[in-house]
Amino acid sequence: MAVAQALRICPARDCAAQFFTFPNGGNYRRITPVIAGERPQWVKEAVERQTRIEVAPPEAAVAVFEKVVVHAGGIITTLDHRVVFESLINTHHEKSFYNFERAEDGAHLRLKDPQEPVPLPGGETYVHIKQSWDSNYGHWLIESLPRVDLAKRIARGETCKWILTLVSPQMARVYRQTMATFGVEERRLILTDKTPVYCERLVYPLPLTRQPWVKAPIIVPILRQVGERLREKNSETSLPRPERLFIERPAGMRRQLLNQAEIRERLERRGYTAIKPGAHSCAEQAILFSRARQVVGTIGAELANLVFCENAISLLALAPAEMLDDFYLDLLSHLRGRYFSLHGLATEPEKRWNSDFRIDPEAFEEMLSRFEGE
Repeated sequence: MAVAQALRICPARDCAAQFFTFPNGGNYRRITPVIAGERPQWVKEAVERQTRIEVAPPEAAVAVFEKVVVHAGGIITTLDHRVVFESLINTHHEKSFYNFERAEDGAHLRLKDPQEPVPLPGGETYVHIKQSWDSNYGHWLIESLPRVDLAKRIARGETCKWILTLVSPQMARVYRQTMATFGVEERRLILTDKTPVYCERLVYPLPLTRQPWVKAPIIVPILRQVGERLREKNSETSLPRPERLFIERPAGMRRQLLNQAEIRERLERRGYTAIKPGAHSCAEQAILFSRARQVVGTIGAELANLVFCENAISLLALAPAEMLDDFYLDLLSHLRGRYFSLHGLATEPEKRWNSDFRIDPEAFEEMLSRFEGE
C-alpha cells in the first residue's frame, strides 16, 4: 500500500465516493474600515481592492472517500495517485510543505519521502478535520471547528472517530473543550502526528475559508452556538462580562506591541478591562467576550474570540506597518461590526508583518476617540 511519489491535484467532488452540499450563506461584501498609521502603498491598495468586491465564499460541502491516506497537515491522497485539492488549505502559497513539493506544472505534487501509512482499524467511520495551521487557536476556531457542524449533518458525531492534529497540551485542551460542544467525547478523538494514516472510509468536511480574506457566512451562527454551549457549562460563574476589553498579547509571541503597558494604562483609565485570553478555559473566554461592545488588541489569534460577542462589536486592531487588515476585517464584516485599525512603527522591518512594533501614544488617543465616538 505504498503511496505514489507523483500525485495529481484533484477537486474533492471529482474523487469522492459521495459528495454532499449545503447552503453556505451566500455571497457578501465587506464593511468599510477606518485605518490610520503609516502603511506601504501595496498594503493600502490591497485593502481598498478587497473592500470593493463581492465575495463568493467556498461551498459548504462534505466529501466521503474510500481507501485514502491522511498525511501531515491533513493532506488527503488516494490510492490512484491523486491529492485532494481542498485538503491543501493554507499551503497554496508554498512550493514545499510537510512531505510534499509542487511540480513545475502546478497540477501535481511530489511526495519527497514516501512512507508506508499506518492503517486505522476497519469498521469505523473516520471524520477528518485536521489541517495546516490548526495548532493556532484562531485558525482552529474560525477555520476548523465550524466544519464539525458540516460533518455531523451526515455522520453521527457520537459514533465516529475524529482525526485531529497532535498539538501541544494547551491546544489539545482547546480541542477537547470545543469539540465537546458538538457532543464529541474525548475518547472519540484521534490526534495524529506527521505519520500518514490509512482509512477505509473517511468523511471530510471541506474548508469554509480561504486564508486570509474569505470566510463563508455560515461560520458565524455555528460559532455563536458554540459560544452559547460553552457559557452554559459555566452558567454559575462570577466572571465579569465587560463591555470594553483590551486583549493583551502573550509574551513570546510574534508581533509584540512593545509599549503595551502604556497602551493598557491609557485604556484602563477609560474603563477597559485588560485580559489574557490564553489564561482562561474556552468557556471562560466565551463568557469574558460575551457582552463586549468595544475591543482593542494586537492582531493575533486571541481576537478570534470576537465570534463569542453577543452584541454588534467594534474592533480597534493594532499592527505593524506591513500587516494587512484582512482576516479580522473579513470576520467583522460577517459580525456586522465596525473595524478600526492603527498601524505602528515596526522595530524589525525585515520581519514585515511579524515584526514587533510601537504605537504612537498621541496617534492612539486620536484614533481611540474616533473609535469610541463614531
